[in-house]
Amino acid sequence: MDEVLCQLGRQRAADADVGRHRTEVPRMRDDFSAADIGVLAKRAGMLCSNPNCRQPTSGPTQHPGKAVNIGVAAHITAASAGGPRYDRSMASDGRSSIENGIWLCQTCAKLVDSDEGRYTVALLRQWKAGIEAEAASALESGRPSAASTINAAVVIQGEGAIRISGPNAVNIAPGGITIVGPVIQKK
Repeated sequence: MDEVLCQLGRQRAADADVGRHRTEVPRMRDDFSAADIGVLAKRAGMLCSNPNCRQPTSGPTQHPGKAVNIGVAAHITAASAGGPRYDRSMASDGRSSIENGIWLCQTCAKLVDSDEGRYTVALLRQWKAGIEAEAASALESGRPSAASTINAAVVIQGEGAIRISGPNAVNIAPGGITIVGPVIQKK
């Protein structure tokens, strides 16, 4: 028993010594590069790619020279074995490539990794294509995407009256419709 413990101690010491002299540590996960993370965020217009969310993922902090990011460059197929939607036939370079990434808010990133049966590779690729098409359309038209302009709360006020509050507020009452604030319309 003592010999086994001594061997284990020698192996740990050898591993630690090798670690000090190594210039590269083997990767356990196939992570995205910092440059690819930035590109993923920008290609999604800094919005969550989930079409049912579209949460903005970046904004200002109190410090004028800083911004906060709540977005995540998530893997469509897992970065390592045992992860959600792992594809063993995919090479390491493919797992860490921008093509295998999708920009999500932190909530949606957790959601898609917690229910991989619902959030399939095909669905995530569809979301990615959708947000990139919206972002391209917004650039070409000079207008924000439809998803980014919807920021409202709906309140049923009784007797058929409905109030939609937010930057583009609308009151719908039995007597007519009142629009409060700017309304962005598509051509």
